Amino acid sequence: SGIDSVEKLLSTTNRKLMKILRLKEESIRKLKVSLVQFL
Repeated sequence: SGIDSVEKLLSTTNRKLMKILRLKEESIRKLKVSLVQFL
């Protein structure tokens, strides 16, 4: 049962990391767009 809890923890952490990465990618894309418009 210890392995089960570790796997659950890993999957939730993985999901959170993916969300954070997606948010970063979106903000970087927005930054690039605003930079292009600024130039």
